[in-house]
Amino acid sequence: MNDLISEEKLKDWTGIKTRKSTKRWLDDRNIFYFEGKDGRICVTLSAITEKQTDSGVISFEKAEG
Repeated sequence: MNDLISEEKLKDWTGIKTRKSTKRWLDDRNIFYFEGKDGRICVTLSAITEKQTDSGVISFEKAEG
């Protein structure tokens, strides 16, 4: 099982077009991500599911605090 979610998949899923905006979206939700030498980012599935709400939904709103 591949636990990594690529930058391209994140952009497709969120509808975000740029790397900078994708990083901001992840940072706003306190989702940890990895950044490669070339600047591309990826996250683990567990980093995202850890941030799910009780309803099982990851909010597109900014994280509190």
